[in-house]
Amino acid sequence: GHSGWCLYLRPLGPVFDPLLVLQSLSLFVLMLLLLFHCCL
Repeated sequence: GHSGWCLYLRPLGPVFDPLLVLQSLSLFVLMLLLLFHCCL
């Protein structure tokens, strides 16, 4: 489903979810490593 992308696209609400932030951060780091690997 697209519900996962809605969580990423919406701005941070009053409730701070550390798990969601950690997931998005790990995904960002993974893409960074992938891009760095491709550049090498």
